Amino acid sequence: MSELYSADQVQQILQRALSKRDHLGDNLTREQVQEIASELGVSAADFLAAEQEWRNQQQEQGDRQEFDRYHRRKFLDTAVTLGVVGSFLCALNWLGDHRITWAVYPLLCFGFILTLKAWSTLQPHSQGYQRAYQKWLRDRKQKQFFVGMAQKVTTKLGQWLDP
Repeated sequence: MSELYSADQVQQILQRALSKRDHLGDNLTREQVQEIASELGVSAADFLAAEQEWRNQQQEQGDRQEFDRYHRRKFLDTAVTLGVVGSFLCALNWLGDHRITWAVYPLLCFGFILTLKAWSTLQPHSQGYQRAYQKWLRDRKQKQFFVGMAQKVTTKLGQWLDP
């Protein structure tokens, strides 16, 4: 009687087997992957759907990484800005009174703002982070749309002006 494997076990065995192969190099062509899927009984439609789902997942992962870099850069920009303004206010307060008095209040507010920004930057599953990510995606898609339209208009104008 033959041994039966679950889908998870099959995936683990195949991953280990593929990692040990030397003669094919590290990469498989799309046709090779499609052939393997066909030999495993995966229909062409299921393969295409799984491939598209994988591509979408890769795109979203890349978008999230780009957004994380953007979000951290914005946090650092805010921290530097608040640090410069806070230092200026402390210096102004020191020069006027030879002690720090009223400048403490804006510094406390800046600290609170930085704490909230740090929380939203470092908590990728929070609601604020998700809202910021969705807004960033919308803004990026709009920018891509307008850049594409501007390129098309420029191309058409160039064709129209150059006979």
